[in-house]
Amino acid sequence: QSRTTPYQEQSAAHLDWIRGMYGDVYSAYGGTPDPAQDPTGTVDGCYYNYPDIDLGSHRKGTAEKALWLYFLGNLRQGRRNLVDVKAHWDPQNFFHNAQSIPVR
Repeated sequence: QSRTTPYQEQSAAHLDWIRGMYGDVYSAYGGTPDPAQDPTGTVDGCYYNYPDIDLGSHRKGTAEKALWLYFLGNLRQGRRNLVDVKAHWDPQNFFHNAQSIPVR
């Protein structure tokens, strides 16, 4: 969790390194894990609710893609998908954060 380093220069170097490694590891999938493109079934997606500076951000990619990587078909598919559940129980989106399930 190098983002908590109080020294900007060190933080930037750590983030550049981890982003480069992550991009290299998942280069076959465009730089992020994508279970839909993985013929081996070994790419699981992401670890959600971890204090990841990029996960769910709009800086690179979208929060929607990060949500899909974690929840897969449970996000928007099926009769009782998570978006519908969120819209039912929290229609005003009171319990919101950068990685929360959208209400629509």
